[in-house]
Amino acid sequence: MRTILALIIKFILVTAVLYIVNGLFYGWSLTDIVITSTMVTLISFFLGDLYILPATSNAFATISDFVMNFLTIWIMGHALIDEPISIVQESFISTIIITAVEWLFHKYLVKNVFGGIPRTRKESPV
Repeated sequence: MRTILALIIKFILVTAVLYIVNGLFYGWSLTDIVITSTMVTLISFFLGDLYILPATSNAFATISDFVMNFLTIWIMGHALIDEPISIVQESFISTIIITAVEWLFHKYLVKNVFGGIPRTRKESPV
């Protein structure tokens, strides 16, 4: 149940950032924002938050999320927006803000979803 709550929180955070940056400043439709938010949330949550974060550190997971989020927003922008504008700038701005939020979100995950254990890597028996 905590994992589902974390997924919902992440979706709301990503949607809010994309609405403010891409919706208000770049004119994306609400439908495009929700579709992009869904893709960003699912990809970065399952790969970054549930796979990479427990196996590595917050810093590494945040950098991984930056790359995944930028590529997802950029690709979704090209697929959904029919205007001849550069999606790179708006993707980059959105990703910078989402990444800042991700750092804090990872701290929430470690404390409330993973039970305070920052890593699950096995310690060497030596």
